[in-house]
Amino acid sequence: MKSDNLQLQPRKMPVQSRSAATVDAILEATLQVLMAEGLERCTTTRVAERAGVSVGTLYQYFPHKQSLLNSLLTRHLHDVSQAVIACCREQHGTALQPMVRALIGTYIGAKLARPEASRALYMIAMAHGGEEILQQVQGKMCRAVSALLASAADASFAQPDTVAVILVSALAGALCHAVGSDPSATTLEAMHQHLNTLGYGYVRAYAVGGNYDAAISSPL
Repeated sequence: MKSDNLQLQPRKMPVQSRSAATVDAILEATLQVLMAEGLERCTTTRVAERAGVSVGTLYQYFPHKQSLLNSLLTRHLHDVSQAVIACCREQHGTALQPMVRALIGTYIGAKLARPEASRALYMIAMAHGGEEILQQVQGKMCRAVSALLASAADASFAQPDTVAVILVSALAGALCHAVGSDPSATTLEAMHQHLNTLGYGYVRAYAVGGNYDAAISSPL
């Protein structure tokens, strides 16, 4: 008997380009239905119709709606995490300030490339137990950011893992709020500047030789 966790996974993984294209079409159709009609009206029948496939074809890859939604959320978060991880590789060994600026810019760009899609996907995460998927992906990003911080040319950290977790969590929380409030381009530009200040100020305070003691002793 399969575990509940396995039941939420795709029924089979595409191994040919045609199958991969079908899965991509189904997942994109799921996103389109979510954005147009909401979570409750996002059914496998509507998704199959939007994707131009039969319901039977959809079920070849996704056994039920929950598997479909989880796969969509996983794909989105994978894309975000891969962008962040790639940025960490590119910025490895650079100075702290441009490193953090590049990291924050990449994270914002990946999360807000399609704000309406991100709003729909937050619905899935909140309503359908996406916490485990979020934690797994965030864990990958935190490990990449920790390694990035440890490579800084002009700083070192006694606890890079902790600093990475707090930094990534702060960015995720701020962007979650931004997506939910449907911000204007002007607001997003201001948020970018604020997050740059927050991110660099925080990591610099906890760098060895920085203002570490002042940071941990200052009142709330």
